Amino acid sequence: MRTKRSEQQPQPRFPGSHAAETGLFAAVQAASMATDHCLAEDGMAQIDERVGAWAGELIGNRGLESRLAGLSAMGQRSVGFSLGESLLANLPSLAGKPLPCVLQVLPRAVTRHAQSLHGSDEIAEQLVQAGGFHLHAANVQEAVDFTLIAIRASELSLRPGLVFQDPDSIGGSVQVVQLPGAELIRAYLGEPDDRIETPTPSQRMLFGEERRRVPALLDLSHPGGLGGAQDRHAFGLCAAARAPFFEEHLADLVVQAMAEFAALTGRAYAPLTIHEIDDAEAVLVCLGAERDRLCSLADLRRGEGRRVGVVAISQRSPLPTAELATLLQGKRTITVLERSGVDAEADGPL
Repeated sequence: MRTKRSEQQPQPRFPGSHAAETGLFAAVQAASMATDHCLAEDGMAQIDERVGAWAGELIGNRGLESRLAGLSAMGQRSVGFSLGESLLANLPSLAGKPLPCVLQVLPRAVTRHAQSLHGSDEIAEQLVQAGGFHLHAANVQEAVDFTLIAIRASELSLRPGLVFQDPDSIGGSVQVVQLPGAELIRAYLGEPDDRIETPTPSQRMLFGEERRRVPALLDLSHPGGLGGAQDRHAFGLCAAARAPFFEEHLADLVVQAMAEFAALTGRAYAPLTIHEIDDAEAVLVCLGAERDRLCSLADLRRGEGRRVGVVAISQRSPLPTAELATLLQGKRTITVLERSGVDAEADGPL
């Protein structure tokens, strides 16, 4: 007997409200509802002119990361929207501190002989070594949902989260989307000054068994230092300690944030998205916005008798290498599709 959908799984508590929006504007709306401060580089208005009316502040492309660092250090929840190029110089400093903040990145190709007006993955690949976790949206819905997931994961891990969306096929593209409401945001994210159980052993060394959801590191009642100059020995110790004390738990905390979001909304996400992979002989591997097109291509090829599957990477950093290797083991052909500025004869960074 065929079972009705309502009998298969419970209805989600917060499915969202139906709308048709561009990826950039939908993400700005979600960030504005969820945070104390929503900031955007002034170049965002070139993609969607409505951004200025919703973002709390439009600033130049050299001051965004510093503003986010200051707000986060004062215990305030913040999200910034960037075209990406300024992050190449400024993200390492932001990622080197235990500051929970989120950046929505609509990356264009790096400026060379001219400024680019098209999207590219090369900035995203160059930012991998800077630290934090990086999520790549495949459509407008993921651009919205990953914003909230990144806020949750960032505040658990005290690491910056980057959400990438293609400026053309997502950022400037109108798609049907379920926008979050205030009830979901309260249930999922809580308030920045909530007291929460400290989630990792290294954080318990700093804060004890409980801490503020967004720690106020700059507090006049408890003065301390953040980001000062260090000699070679101290600098080296701090750099070496970041991986075991702050990065080791990062992947698990991102997965936890995804699972908690799915329980409330019914929309499940994972670091890797797979399509028709079990019996595939040829596998296409991609990032972000290419996923849905490649899944349609795989279905077309299967209609022709060719066993094609797709592995889409939603979490570029930390990259789930063990799971990815298991999925690709034994496949006859693996094609990696990425948009980068490398020479045509060279291997791409992914």
